[in-house]
Amino acid sequence: MARYPTGISGLDDELDGGIMPGSLVAIETDTTGQGDSMLRHLAAQQPTIYISTTRGKETAEMWLHDHQLLFDMTHVHIEYAGGDDKLGSIESYLEGLEKPMNIMLDPVNRLAQRDEEEYLKTLHVLKSYLSQYRRIGYLHVQTTPRDDAETIAQNLAAIYRTADMVWKLSGSPRQSNITELQITKHRAHQTPEQAIKLRIGAEITVDPSRGISI
Repeated sequence: MARYPTGISGLDDELDGGIMPGSLVAIETDTTGQGDSMLRHLAAQQPTIYISTTRGKETAEMWLHDHQLLFDMTHVHIEYAGGDDKLGSIESYLEGLEKPMNIMLDPVNRLAQRDEEEYLKTLHVLKSYLSQYRRIGYLHVQTTPRDDAETIAQNLAAIYRTADMVWKLSGSPRQSNITELQITKHRAHQTPEQAIKLRIGAEITVDPSRGISI
């Protein structure tokens, strides 16, 4: 089955060509910069609806298009899940799409503050959409000290159970210019034993000095 390439050659090789259609990918980051760069890169690969839970629509448009010289954002549609009913807004966006697109939620932490039953319902709606239209969903999880609150912790745990893949991005303890990507869950493939070393800058590349080769 054809896969969706990430556009990062060494990573795509490790994933046998890319991400399986219908997959839900949770991307955990411990800094905003790592997540921002990865999300921009992934959004630019295929038609994507980017749904922000923290940035207003105009702010999100500026955030994405600040890097339009590096990434082709012409196929990225931006929405804002604001107000008290963030989960309902997301479900409405999915129902209103005129053509199938990849889905990106950034970040999901605000959603995790909601009632568990409603939160799980939205995750199942998203999974059903991805499965039906053979698209990819990306959930950005920001790790913060406040995530130990019981409701948030339970709902974030539900993401990791529901996701088909879990990526964890963290700074390398030995190389300041390297970000380590650990794939801790992969339903369709064996998870790599070692972290994949990435250089995240104007573009994202696999560092050839260690880890997987390109």
